[in-house]
Amino acid sequence: MRCRYRPTWQRNDNISDNNAIEQFQSILRDAISNRISDKDSIGLIWDNELNSSAIAALTKDITKQNILSKIFSTKDDNLDQQIVDELQLTFIYAQPDMEKSEKEMYSFFELLEEPISETNPFVQYKANHIANRHQCTKLLDTLGADEILGGKNVYVAYYLQYLLRENYSLFKNEKRMFQENDFLVNWKFKNYINAFTSEKESSSEQKSLEKKQKQFPFLNEDFLLHYQNPDILRQPEIHQPEDLMFFDIFTTGIENQLKWKNKIATHFGQVMRYPFLQYRLIEFLFSLPSNFKFRDGFNKWILRKSIENILPRSLAWQKNILDGKPFLFEVPASSVENAVKKLIDAKVLTNKVLIDQSKRKSFDKNQEWRIVNTAYFIENI
Repeated sequence: MRCRYRPTWQRNDNISDNNAIEQFQSILRDAISNRISDKDSIGLIWDNELNSSAIAALTKDITKQNILSKIFSTKDDNLDQQIVDELQLTFIYAQPDMEKSEKEMYSFFELLEEPISETNPFVQYKANHIANRHQCTKLLDTLGADEILGGKNVYVAYYLQYLLRENYSLFKNEKRMFQENDFLVNWKFKNYINAFTSEKESSSEQKSLEKKQKQFPFLNEDFLLHYQNPDILRQPEIHQPEDLMFFDIFTTGIENQLKWKNKIATHFGQVMRYPFLQYRLIEFLFSLPSNFKFRDGFNKWILRKSIENILPRSLAWQKNILDGKPFLFEVPASSVENAVKKLIDAKVLTNKVLIDQSKRKSFDKNQEWRIVNTAYFIENI
């Protein structure tokens, strides 16, 4: 994406609220309607409660019928029953079958043909697999929504740092409201300092990531020295939240996510569609001032305003919308043990991994996944 597309936009600093909301609604509705048709058997990959509810509600409003009959959720949490009742949707939870998981895991590795650092893609693989069984040939996905609408908590912090420099009175009000709505987490004294030292903050963050990478337990130093690439840990200099949002869209995760999501969909004979990645929508949102994404203690303000008339207001303006926890696939213990031995033989891990059981127990599920994933590709390269 970053190699082929360079967004161009002009700042719309003087645009009115009504005009901005109308334009946003029009572009988003076009983005959805251009990606669906009445003849398609359409499903929705349910990821974030607000983003996914918006797509489901707008799709129903555009087509005047409930063509999104199946929702495939990768979240291991309890869904708000009000959403189910309001949108009349059938939710199907996509969780790996542990009895068949080991065989499926290696089939998944073979499909993607490259290392994957977390378990989320495997759970998505299961969602697409189940969608295939339900004969859904087209799937809508909310990828990119948080990055263009300011949906991550870290964006809220950078917005407040921006306000701290530009408008202290507004900063105090917004900070209080974000805290009341539980959207502001981990705001510390250092945020006040970072507001005026963005260049130092960028450098410090990169050094912190490099240090964290070196501290991964049992990693062979020679392997790390040979393969570590500090360039991929480069952090942007952030003066306002859009700087980090732009970085997240065009420099980091989304490009990789698009690659594996589309590869999985192709494997099952499906087509993935991403309404929030429509280029006109991205350009328009980046042309708007930050207060169209963050206002009155809420993130995604312009999206909430756009759907408050087609969803219950309590859903559109829910406080503390926490992303449901991804279902973390538990790698079979036998696979982890075999992978550890292979990585020791390949001089990726040290022998200490067999001795220091206390640190072994500190591995989380993603770390176990990385060990098995890395061992597979070292053996099959």
